[in-house]
Amino acid sequence: MLNDKIDLVIPFVNGNDPIWRESFNKHIQEYNPHHYDCSINVRYDGEDILRYFFRSIDINAPWINKIHLLLSGSSQIPEWLDVNLVHIVYHEDFIPKEFLPIFNSSAIECFIQNIPGLSEKFIYANDDFILNEANEPDDYFSEDGRPRNNVVYSKYRNGAVLGASYMSTFINAAKLASYNTNINLIGFGYVQTPTHDLKSCIKSRFLKIYEEHEEILRNSISMFRSEKNINIYFFILYDILRDKYDKRETGYKYCSVKSENINEIEMALSDKDIKSLCLNDANDTTVEDKKEIQKLLESKFPIKCKYEK
Repeated sequence: MLNDKIDLVIPFVNGNDPIWRESFNKHIQEYNPHHYDCSINVRYDGEDILRYFFRSIDINAPWINKIHLLLSGSSQIPEWLDVNLVHIVYHEDFIPKEFLPIFNSSAIECFIQNIPGLSEKFIYANDDFILNEANEPDDYFSEDGRPRNNVVYSKYRNGAVLGASYMSTFINAAKLASYNTNINLIGFGYVQTPTHDLKSCIKSRFLKIYEEHEEILRNSISMFRSEKNINIYFFILYDILRDKYDKRETGYKYCSVKSENINEIEMALSDKDIKSLCLNDANDTTVEDKKEIQKLLESKFPIKCKYEK
């Protein structure tokens, strides 16, 4: 079973692209969502980690069958990327046209099973990941083909955080996934969610789950982040609760990119027990912070990979 093809799906946004920025500004003025989600800042500047993600894939997961890079349009293609070795997928290729344009990763995730040419087994990863050490297919799928993912308790509190769209999305996913079960994923200030790690997925399961909950999922879609959104966590939780997933055992670490965490990130990059590392931007991430991270990543992955021109 582990000889099956395993694809990798990566959504990507480069906020420095003037065409994307013009569209974002035009639609944000009409939509006017919560301030946290609507500002274009350092969170959208994009390519600083992606190049090193590709280098880490080439070194630490050469068994990946095909990489699908999800973009809003051709102006988003990184200038260094060899498009002959990566499947460029535009939003219009897999998202119903009535939802376009879209600037909301949670909404995009509801349609990834529609990507043309996607393998039955695939891994979904945000563009801020690094494969820190060698990854193997059985880190993601068991011998009998079951996906491997983990669930953790994420803390929230009443008020601003609970009301924030990103936390509401997790809660919505947990509520829908546990509907008609005797399991409560929410309570006592916590919500159970999959870890913010690379996610192991089965296309046919996503298609079936979407079909069964199509009306609810379509009604959750919004151009920008909203408290009504449901993300990929729903699909993962739905099957975890129905015993269709195995637990992942490999090391993973999440780091917020900010000045006080630079030393921690440097240590993580040299830790051979950490197979995957998320370098997630925060609201207060600065350009200087990102430059420091780029120096560390260039030191770890200095050699241009096959995915680069």
